[in-house]
Amino acid sequence: MWFARKGNEYVLPWFPESIASPAQSLNFPQAGNSIKLARPGVVVSNTNRHPKAIAQSRAFDGTGFGLLCSSSCIMLNFVVTPVAQPCPRRFRRSMSCGADGGRKFDWMTSVPGVVAPKLRVGRVADTWGWIATEEIEPGEGLMTVPYEYAIVPSGTSPDDTIIPQQYWEQLGRTWYFRLAVYLLFEEKIIGENSKWFGYLRSLPCASDVDSTLQFSDNDLKSLEYSLVEEISLSRKKAFNEALVSFRQATKSSLGGQVSDDDFLRAVQNAHSRAFKLPHFNTYGFLPCIDMFNHSSRCITEMNYDVVNNVFRVCVPRKGFNPLSHVCISYGERSNDDLLQFYGFVEHDNPADEYVFSKAWSFLEEQGVKAEARQEALLTTLGLSLRKDYRNRRDHIDEDLIACLRILLADPDGGDFQHALSWKVTPRKEWKSLSLENELQVWDLVVRWCHFELGNFSTTLEEDLRSLSTERNSRRRMIISFRCEKKKVLHSIVERLRHLSDVSSKVGRVITVLLSPSQTFVTLFTKDESEN
Repeated sequence: MWFARKGNEYVLPWFPESIASPAQSLNFPQAGNSIKLARPGVVVSNTNRHPKAIAQSRAFDGTGFGLLCSSSCIMLNFVVTPVAQPCPRRFRRSMSCGADGGRKFDWMTSVPGVVAPKLRVGRVADTWGWIATEEIEPGEGLMTVPYEYAIVPSGTSPDDTIIPQQYWEQLGRTWYFRLAVYLLFEEKIIGENSKWFGYLRSLPCASDVDSTLQFSDNDLKSLEYSLVEEISLSRKKAFNEALVSFRQATKSSLGGQVSDDDFLRAVQNAHSRAFKLPHFNTYGFLPCIDMFNHSSRCITEMNYDVVNNVFRVCVPRKGFNPLSHVCISYGERSNDDLLQFYGFVEHDNPADEYVFSKAWSFLEEQGVKAEARQEALLTTLGLSLRKDYRNRRDHIDEDLIACLRILLADPDGGDFQHALSWKVTPRKEWKSLSLENELQVWDLVVRWCHFELGNFSTTLEEDLRSLSTERNSRRRMIISFRCEKKKVLHSIVERLRHLSDVSSKVGRVITVLLSPSQTFVTLFTKDESEN
């Protein structure tokens, strides 16, 4: 177990609630020592020798959660004092407060068929998550959950007298509203008789998932990103309409037991926790698996084992060290998605993107106009200046680049004649027309990035300073979102300037990020002269 030092005391960050007796002791036979435990979150005063925090031997407390200690460490004569463990305010698909505010993790110990031999629940920063109790090798399974414990609504209402079949079929058009209503049915109608009762009580409250459904109009404007603002307003409208339909359809039964906050909580949990289940091509909840936190850098896979009828999550490429925070990837999610559906923003998210919209408006300001032949070619290739273009740090929308190549090519020149040979193929193999044309395209994209940066009311540096002092969680999330969007734009500018510099020195279009050193330039010049 890891100890956080506080003066001459050591804080044990987490213990299972089942070992809450102040007088309870655990023996570590490998070390020949013992330690007394109190309820989760304790201060340990060392009256003998200081504990070391690297695990060499392991003992178990009978609940299946591993406690780690060092065999070279003497842990005698400890005095244990309970301390308050604050309840986290924000969560990311993680262990959280139940509806009544209590930490309710004990249900996991009684779930049949769930296998997670190297994981335990622990505090991670301001939330809960899964912690590795020992080394997890690449390719190893993290967790399996049986299909029978998955929450997957069918096409038939669970009870036609409570949720009319006609309304249930209507819900099928929007999967997350159907999942939300099913959660409410299990929680309010089935109650303690539901096999998912413990899981349902552990789900985050509405206030714990601070998605844009709860943002005020001023909060949305503070994002300074029109795309998310427009989508969020549309989602709010759809939510309000769904709430009205729910009340009308179930007013004499389930609707009378559900508050507006209950409905919001159910919808937000459906948005943030449901998976598209492999093999079944439908959406559902996978208790325990849905409590992994997200990281874009944790490459994970989830599959369905037909033989054993279980869902399995594994890490195919990179494992986890003991005591590390074990995350999975929810997929390539931009911060637009994470903010709107999960209620958080990922720092330096490699999947984050900046959307260029209203291209025609910017290009007109830059004096770039399409002649008749250029417009005809754009139409032939299925390209348009009136669509949104999604750009990442390391990738600019291929359609946008193709549009700009055509618009910046002289209709009477060789570049345009080359563009006329482009074919409409699924892979869109529209290669660069010439070095001069490509440098103009990159320069225009750089100017576009600066134009977008200029539309923000603050600079990246100003936002970073504000972030260091802001304490309000929603304000921090809003500022973080703006910071990440600006980082994407700055990264695109830096990358294109680098490519322009290298390509100019080499005398050909280079799109590989390599250092523009003299040796590099010499090698390419030599290759070209030999050919």
